[in-house]
Amino acid sequence: GCLKNICESVINSMKKVNCKSKNIKAIIGPCINLKNYEVDKKFYIEFLKKNKNYDSFFIYNKLKKNYTFDLASTLEYQLKKLSIKKVIMKNIDTYSNNHKFFSHRRVMKKNIKTGRMINIIGFSQYYINKI
Repeated sequence: GCLKNICESVINSMKKVNCKSKNIKAIIGPCINLKNYEVDKKFYIEFLKKNKNYDSFFIYNKLKKNYTFDLASTLEYQLKKLSIKKVIMKNIDTYSNNHKFFSHRRVMKKNIKTGRMINIIGFSQYYINKI
């Protein structure tokens, strides 16, 4: 979703129903953090093909010969590029908080059945009455 810039798709859809950027608030909830989101070079290159500025959201690990990726900051960047000024980041790592959150990556390393997550988009009652 982040690679395909799902933020842009969602914001553009919201604008089609007359939402104004200045009225949109975004929350980037708990997600895997930079320390735990290990990716390969192919993943890194795919992002750079989309936007060279994405390089700043990756750190190369010489020992492991892979990268770590800052998902939350990348989403925040994408939202800010769309003129969304009200972005709240929860900065809670789902991977390391196994007592509180499901993590697909964590359970795949342990070969356990996976669960699912849900995201919600909502409109205020004021806005719904205007439609």
